[in-house]
Amino acid sequence: IGASPIMADDIAEAADIAALASAVVLNIGTLNTRTVESMLAAGKAANARGIPVVLDPVGAGASPLRNRTVERLLKEIRFAAIRGNLSEIRFVAGAQAAAKGVDVSDADRESGPQAEREAAARAAERFGCVAAVTGAVDAVSDGKHTAFLRNGSPLMAGVTGTGCMCSALVASFCGAADGDFFAAA
Repeated sequence: IGASPIMADDIAEAADIAALASAVVLNIGTLNTRTVESMLAAGKAANARGIPVVLDPVGAGASPLRNRTVERLLKEIRFAAIRGNLSEIRFVAGAQAAAKGVDVSDADRESGPQAEREAAARAAERFGCVAAVTGAVDAVSDGKHTAFLRNGSPLMAGVTGTGCMCSALVASFCGAADGDFFAAA
């Protein structure tokens, strides 16, 4: 697709690298206290330059550190898109979520497409961005409109890193979307 990703998690370069990018992904998959300030620096540098920022709240709801970090990122950075599984997006939306680490919980998995639509729409509306709940069927919302994309596979849940790859793709398309982040996601 033409994207050229670089991972920069050191505070000494995070803002500089973000300033060079067409889009920035803040992924809390390998979260540690040292990288939180780097994510904030990268996100703020991108915001200052009008560069779209995508949040991948990996495991949101699973631990106090992840919860505090996601809440802080959402408070201090303007996101173009937030992409996660149903449990993660429900947490972001402020809804009741049954976190199961990085995987969608069994309870959330069984809740169906209406729950995905509601979580995506609520998160999008709450943070003024596009939110995508990804899985076998994706729900993408800007808070007013929701699209269901039936191009995933339930097998993706069994492969570690597919969500991270999806977030990178969303960011790549946001970087090329000229502000139409709903279409990009």
